[in-house]
Amino acid sequence: SKCLHSVRVNLLRAACFLRSMARLEGRRIQKSVVTSVGTLNLVLLGISSLCLVSIFFLRSLVRSPTGEEAETEWRTGHQVLLEVEQLAFRAGSPHVLLQQSLPEGVEADALQRTQHKLPHEAKQPQQQQNTQQQQENLQAEEQPQEGERRQESQVQQLMDGKSGGLRGAAAATPPGLLTERPRGNAISDSTVHVCFSTDDLDLRPLVVAINSSIINSKSPRRFVFHILTSSEWATIMAQRVRDTLNLDNRTLMVHHDDDLQAHIKKLIHFRKSSQARKGLANVFNFVPFYSHEYIAKDGIHVDRIIYVDSDVVVQGDLATLCDLDLEGNPVAAVEDSVQKLELYIDFKELKRQGLLTRDGRLDRQSPVFNRGIFVMDVKLWKNMNITSSIEYWMTKYRDSQKDLYFFGMSQPPWLLALTRRYRALEPAWNCKGLGREAMSSEEFRDLKVSMKLDDAGAKALGFKASLMKPYMAPCAATAKLLHFTGALKPWKNNTWQDKRRPRCLKPGILTHGDAPDATIMKKDNLVSCARIWTQYLNPELAERLVPKPRPSAPA
Repeated sequence: SKCLHSVRVNLLRAACFLRSMARLEGRRIQKSVVTSVGTLNLVLLGISSLCLVSIFFLRSLVRSPTGEEAETEWRTGHQVLLEVEQLAFRAGSPHVLLQQSLPEGVEADALQRTQHKLPHEAKQPQQQQNTQQQQENLQAEEQPQEGERRQESQVQQLMDGKSGGLRGAAAATPPGLLTERPRGNAISDSTVHVCFSTDDLDLRPLVVAINSSIINSKSPRRFVFHILTSSEWATIMAQRVRDTLNLDNRTLMVHHDDDLQAHIKKLIHFRKSSQARKGLANVFNFVPFYSHEYIAKDGIHVDRIIYVDSDVVVQGDLATLCDLDLEGNPVAAVEDSVQKLELYIDFKELKRQGLLTRDGRLDRQSPVFNRGIFVMDVKLWKNMNITSSIEYWMTKYRDSQKDLYFFGMSQPPWLLALTRRYRALEPAWNCKGLGREAMSSEEFRDLKVSMKLDDAGAKALGFKASLMKPYMAPCAATAKLLHFTGALKPWKNNTWQDKRRPRCLKPGILTHGDAPDATIMKKDNLVSCARIWTQYLNPELAERLVPKPRPSAPA
């Protein structure tokens, strides 16, 4: 299609040149020449369009592009045709803590509870703000010695078979499993440890995630929030988030580990051929797999961690996940019934390199499970060497000449390490795609089937089938977690006014467990997904959470 595009452009340029030369010499171009050029131009346009349509059709047979991929494909195709037509035209013519009202279903006493100091059993970090700079200087001097002692200890653990994670060269074979899993692993500790991982100084999404978690919990006093970030931004994040949400240093803790961060960075290898976004190679996209290590460095040892991406609104009670029995598994996560493992993993290449396990655990038809929210049983995670297994696959990918997986950086090794080693959470814990502009054809087909909609009903909702826009999320009505995956982040809505805003079914319009149908899926019951997010952030307080641009240097 691109080659034909170039041929057409050059053909039209040549025609314009010949016409200009003829006019200068006072000659007239024969009608047959004009007809031939026009006919050839139309033929090439038809072939180019056919190639483009064929590409989309073949891609849909291989996989269903989602999110930014689908949007980019449509935009690229239309851009090529638009440019050609424009050339032809030229040639042929001369918190509720932070807001006034509470969302539906939330009692007013939840607001009152969150405005008091929340006592917790977690230990207070030893570093105080007035001496933090001195402590960091001392740590910088001690880092080489600590690194040597850690390395010696890890080498000994590897020799003894007790290592909880790869450090240095990856093992020759995947880390082993426990010979027998415990039958149950429910947690009786009352404290709920919630982790976020980010190095983004725009703290609005982080504040919304924490604020919505507190507001929509029946027992907010149980929460301790942990932010995993870089040492460069730790102090700023702690101060701004605590001041905004009125949290003390026992309720919100900020952790950093420069040595561990450098170790993770060495394992990451980005390839453009994998079709993954460059931004996914960020270190803090992998830090969630090391949450327990970041927390333990500050002397805090926990039994269970709930990790949550920062681009979310929590509408359920996260405390229920802390009390959940993981049935002997190291993690619990939400399955994606549409996507299969073969979408991300190149099984042929794994087999060619002899990397497929003999136990048949890795099945190409196994469902994908998202790492945007997961529950970690720390003891089992260590005993089953999950971090080592993730690092094993990251190292194999880095050292391989060909891609072992596609369309992601942290998601594929997570899938390879934990397939059939997790408990499935209910789908309500991950209503995703709320930052996308377009749906895939498969998603639109499933939407019509589940909602019992015909084409006329979809059109009445404002949906344009030719563009697959806007993205529709009926799951928002009963979701416990709204996940704003995609390019249209609600805190950046000033940059996408010309986009079709994702639409969500109003939260609370259905009771949990009820399925929406055509009687509920009406235009009046749909709202902008970004509007739900903004309910948990006061615009006046939000200004302090946005990084200010650095002043330009004087001339």
